[in-house]
Amino acid sequence: EEICEKTYSFNLPMITEAQWIQQYIYEKYNTTPFLVRNGIRKDVYTEEGTAVSPLEEKKLRVLIEGPVDVAYKNVPLSIKLAQEAEVDEIWLLTSSDITEFSGVDRVFSRIPMQETPAIYRSCDVLVKLSYVEGMFGPPLEMFHCGGTAIVYNVTGHDEYIVHGQNSFVVDRDDEKSVVSYLRQLKEEPETLARLKEGGKHTANQWPDWENCSREFEKVLVAISQQSPTSRNYLAKYTEELFDSAEYKVKAKVLESFSKREDNLKVGEPTVKDNFAELYWHCKEKFTAENSKWKHFRSDEWQDISFEVDVTGFPFWIRVDPSIKIGTITIQSLNVTNLSSGSSIMNFYKPDDFGILLLVGTVGWIDDRRKNIFFSYGCDPILVLPAVEESNAAVGDKLKISVRLKEQSIQQFFMSNETTIRNGTEKQNMRAVLSNLKQRVRMIMGSATQK
Repeated sequence: EEICEKTYSFNLPMITEAQWIQQYIYEKYNTTPFLVRNGIRKDVYTEEGTAVSPLEEKKLRVLIEGPVDVAYKNVPLSIKLAQEAEVDEIWLLTSSDITEFSGVDRVFSRIPMQETPAIYRSCDVLVKLSYVEGMFGPPLEMFHCGGTAIVYNVTGHDEYIVHGQNSFVVDRDDEKSVVSYLRQLKEEPETLARLKEGGKHTANQWPDWENCSREFEKVLVAISQQSPTSRNYLAKYTEELFDSAEYKVKAKVLESFSKREDNLKVGEPTVKDNFAELYWHCKEKFTAENSKWKHFRSDEWQDISFEVDVTGFPFWIRVDPSIKIGTITIQSLNVTNLSSGSSIMNFYKPDDFGILLLVGTVGWIDDRRKNIFFSYGCDPILVLPAVEESNAAVGDKLKISVRLKEQSIQQFFMSNETTIRNGTEKQNMRAVLSNLKQRVRMIMGSATQK
């Protein structure tokens, strides 16, 4: 967030999509960006058309939209509140690569834009509880497809959303009101119909894609006629930007660690959402473009699998098993060639994991338990031995399967202490875990002081 904010002070031409952003940048940075609204493909987003499943009278079907791993999109909480309201069905439209999610009846993952209207038409209300938005897109698309929405009063909502006319607008974190409004829409069909009608009126007034594209072109022409920005200027300020943010990012991660450890001590529930990632490459390097991730729950045994096509040799695979500070116990890690039906790598015994290359914020708990890892940051990396031509061919599909449990340091100690009867081993484990926690605290202190 701070990185983004600092870029506004760069002496660069800007184009924004929302009036509130234009006003914000003017007031804070004495610069007025060009304003071009987001146009809507009115040939795609229409009330008339096919639906995945027809709407049913006296039943409320809720749609949640957004990636499940981006905190400010607030998707897991949106699902939880819809469950509390006891709506009839909950659907999830997401860019996340998942096939199911706890509490959701149907998941639509990475759907092409042209297919999303059929999903919108199948739902009555979109619950979009983002903490940050530039200009809401999904509620406007929902309006064009005949639905309504419930949103937080996040900056930019008032570009076209009007409480009680086309949507319900709720104060940020007012979870009770979200649940109350969902129940109202379920129990009062006339209120639902009135808000949907208001959404249609808003949709009719909004500009289409073609008009906004022409306006965008005019702005680009105007910018092109200005003096170009110095590359040396950009290089200098970009380097300074990321240098200044490095320790703040670390401090934020370590703050989450401290909160989880402290909450567990007093018996309060902790957020269990976690994510594992898979990276791969052939003779190049690991990049975000060649990666996949999966959501899983901490403090529970989880079976996670990825599939990837071999692109060349040597074919390198990397597993990032968590994004949290804590302990990671891996019961098994396997690589299978689905195309040939053969097994390539199997890790079961603690010593099997000793050939993994540990990079980033990860280390072994101790030499006797090499299947148990200590993650002291948000980037623990396990690099597997390369897959060679003797095990696969270009185009073969590999399956990487891992069974793991991620826990806080305190939780790991509590769960293992009850199964260890030997006093010396208990004492050794206490010492190991005490040292781990002390190490994290020291890192936290240096990071926050920076």
